[in-house]
Amino acid sequence: MIKPQSTLRTVYCDMTNGGWTYILHRFDGTVEFHDKTWNEYKEPIGNVSGEHWYGLEAIHELTSLFPHQLRVELKGFSSSTVMKHLTFSYFKVDSESNKYKLNLCGASTTSTLNDELSIYNDVSFSSKDQDNDPAFTHHAVTRGSGWWWTGSGKINLLGPYSGDSTNDVDNANCWYGYYGNDYKGLKIEILKIKRNAPPAYPTYVVNGARWRPFWWYTAGTHWDFKMDDVLANSYGECSQDSAYCFGRLPCSLKESGSEILAVDTDSTPNIYRWSFSSSNNVAHAAWLAFHDHTQTASGTLQDGNAWMPTVVQGMVHYLSHY
Repeated sequence: MIKPQSTLRTVYCDMTNGGWTYILHRFDGTVEFHDKTWNEYKEPIGNVSGEHWYGLEAIHELTSLFPHQLRVELKGFSSSTVMKHLTFSYFKVDSESNKYKLNLCGASTTSTLNDELSIYNDVSFSSKDQDNDPAFTHHAVTRGSGWWWTGSGKINLLGPYSGDSTNDVDNANCWYGYYGNDYKGLKIEILKIKRNAPPAYPTYVVNGARWRPFWWYTAGTHWDFKMDDVLANSYGECSQDSAYCFGRLPCSLKESGSEILAVDTDSTPNIYRWSFSSSNNVAHAAWLAFHDHTQTASGTLQDGNAWMPTVVQGMVHYLSHY
């Protein structure tokens, strides 16, 4: 049992690899998760000793206290199918006042399941009696289940438990890509979360603001000649003792309000601060690189706006502010 905020809750935990809390578990079809109202999805469905949905409010309470990661595990009905998995480094569900909006990023490149979940990032939850779907279609009705619906998503994890004879995204608990190009039902569905251990990076305070390193290089250091990407590492991948780290910003950051601090290591260091902004195309291109690992084509910013820093005084390395 856990008490993330005001309510003591019973949970099912998988204690392998540091301990995971199940928020969805389906394996035999004994509990129905489709065709529910907003208030039903808000609360737990089923029992933690069997099939169950943890409930939107409980998921919000748990993920709002500390950063969490999410792991998806799916298996089909045939004995020849295998358990496939997909992990995200950041997972959070907002409060009911924000319609339990989903915050999700950092899909692992070592996952065995195709990523059909990232499109739901920053999307509100919808049920048959509450349509928060930005698309024209009320997908909680057409798909028959609640979810963070947006457009024509290719999964239906809370849909009817249909077996693998049904090949219909509206009538099967499916994940497009598990069976190739089919929408057949799944036998086992697991969504589980685990608290993220923050990277052991130091925190610096400059002018009252907290800064943490994400990119650094020690002068005179040599790196593998095969390394040709100076933003190759996801946030937290580098050891703080490394002589260099070609890291990116934490994926959970939002462009508005995020800043970076650049510092050299001279005896009298120069310190510059830049603020990201989607309204400045140069600043936005830098954000796409540092945050999304997305390259802006050469020549497209020749007539871009200047992105001028604020000059500050004194520290070490490249730091991110959040």
